[in-house]
Amino acid sequence: MSIFFKIMLTLVYLIIYLLLFICLIHSFQTNNRQIFLNMFIAIGFMLLGGIFGFVLRKKEFRNISKIIILLIWLLLFILGLEVGSNPEIISGLANIGVEALIITLAAVFGSAVAALLLWKHINNKRKGLHEE
Repeated sequence: MSIFFKIMLTLVYLIIYLLLFICLIHSFQTNNRQIFLNMFIAIGFMLLGGIFGFVLRKKEFRNISKIIILLIWLLLFILGLEVGSNPEIISGLANIGVEALIITLAAVFGSAVAALLLWKHINNKRKGLHEE
């Protein structure tokens, strides 16, 4: 694994943990114990996944990417059900406006560009390893 990829992965995890920590602090300050508990569970699952990933890093999982994609589709479907059944969100769709569309398109475009750059970087590293 290249140093660039390791740094990017570390930064992503740090940002996620920082955001979860901010949510924890906020929920603790507002005395909302359910939010605090949910954030604690989320951080616990992330840490547990990191530990399992570290321990099992040499083991090969053949169909894990298919399982992950199916779970993501399931989560998106459930999210769609939740959004579609919420009358406040449905009635507010007209008020969301152009700003939300621009932010969404910018986020998708930025993610696609970052993924493309990472893909090219990884492929260039692989080509360099094969040429040696």
